[in-house]
Amino acid sequence: MHRPTAMRSVSAMLCVCLLMLVAPLDAAQDSDASLRLGFLFNFGKFTSWPDSELAEKDAPVHICLAGGDAAMVKALGALDAGTLGGHRVETRVLSAQGDAKGCQMLYLPGGLSAEDIDSYLKKAAGQAILTVSDSSGFARRGGMIELVYADARYQFDVNYLAVKRVNLRLSSSLLRLARNVE
Repeated sequence: MHRPTAMRSVSAMLCVCLLMLVAPLDAAQDSDASLRLGFLFNFGKFTSWPDSELAEKDAPVHICLAGGDAAMVKALGALDAGTLGGHRVETRVLSAQGDAKGCQMLYLPGGLSAEDIDSYLKKAAGQAILTVSDSSGFARRGGMIELVYADARYQFDVNYLAVKRVNLRLSSSLLRLARNVE
């Protein structure tokens, strides 16, 4: 009779231990996503779009996220309360291979395949959309800002030619903080 009770107690303790192990992982993922979103938002603060892009005073800045990073999707709504350059921020998650039309900023999670990233970059080509990703080699493949996790911190590389090609302007202050500008 004591054996089933003991088994239940052991099972309950194992469940509690597992939950204690998983909770910090979730918190760490949420924290990392919030950090990457903070970078994204601050990149927006130091970016100027062509006058035609945000011509109306009440036009929002659309920050878009390609799906594929659940923690980023979960944290994205926090940016909706912000403003960039006097424009309110609106966020949206794009469906698989969704069109980035109407976005001023597009974040492509590093977990996307190279083919998916290339597809999004192709759709964004020629539009004044600041493209950002933490995918390795993103800037070399035509993306504008690549977040790089190195030495226990995030840094970033800038593909200045890609930025200039669509008439975006990055502040010299932002460019000085970049690890590499090519």
